[in-house]
This record gives sequence, C-alpha cells and structure tokens, in this order.
Amino acid sequence: ASSAAETALAEKNRFLSTAAHDLRQPVHAMGLLAEAIALHGKDIPRLQDLLTQWRLSMRSVSHLFNALLDLSRIESGAVELRPVPLLLHSLFDDLHTQFAAEAGARGLTLRLRRPPAQASVLADPALARQSLANLVHNALRYTPHGGVLVGARRRGNHWRIEVWDTGVGVALEEQGQIY
Repeated sequence: ASSAAETALAEKNRFLSTAAHDLRQPVHAMGLLAEAIALHGKDIPRLQDLLTQWRLSMRSVSHLFNALLDLSRIESGAVELRPVPLLLHSLFDDLHTQFAAEAGARGLTLRLRRPPAQASVLADPALARQSLANLVHNALRYTPHGGVLVGARRRGNHWRIEVWDTGVGVALEEQGQIY
C-alpha cells in the first residue's frame, strides 16, 4: 500500500508539473496580447481599466501555477532546503514591490509593519518568500474591501510573521480541511 501511495504521489506530481508547464505558455501569450492591446489603445481610458484587471488576473494565474509547481516539487522531495540568515526587512521590501500595485488596483490598502533593519530569521530564502507571497496574494484575492496588514512580532529569540486582512475568512466547517 505504501509503494502504491508513493507511485500515485509521483504520478500526480508529474502530471501537475507537466500541466502547469504546458498551461504557462498560453498564459504568457495572453499577457503579451494584453501588452499589445495596451500599446494600440492608449487613448481609450476604459480599455486601460480593463487591461489593468486583465494583467491582475494573468498575474494571479501565473502565481497559482508557480505555487502548484512548488507544491509538487516539495512533495516529491525535489526541493532541498537551504536555510541561511534572511533579513526580514528585505523580505518586506520584496512584498511591497510585488503587491503594492495590485493592492492599489483592487482599491485595497497594503500596510507593512517592518521589523527593525537587523531582524533576521534562519530560512530558505526562496521558500520563505514564496510562502509569504502566497499568503499575501490570497489575502488580496479574497478581500473585497479594506486592506491587508503584514507584520513581524518578536517572540523570544524568534520572529512571528503575520498576515491580517479584512476579507471574509475561511468558513468554520472548512477550516479542518485547510489547517
């Protein structure tokens, strides 16, 4: 049974990896099409608003594909953790760069409560950035109005990073499946 489960997991991961890769190509093409339309429709304000929404949707789909690929790599054991000291301030700067425009386009406020400049954690930089980006992305995606707050609190020798939003949250009956 264990061998069958491992085989099924490997097959699922191969499928997810292939599907995500194959689907990225048309998504990339749609992004290029949006940029071409933007160049030709500079003088049409309503078109620019629609293109902004299109770009946000494309970014969202691309983000989901990346998360899907990351998940299949982690589950297959293909990801080797490489923890190094990571400055939280730079992590928060990256979040601002990545999500400030999206928050503004959605009419939301993105607030970052940065820790002191020297605050650091021992983590794999790529996985830490991706994990936090997933949380912020979901918070923006499921928050119809209000905003998202990202902060870091010191707890003894550790830092706790929190993402708060004014969205509807996860239904109580579904929390067991997620958490």
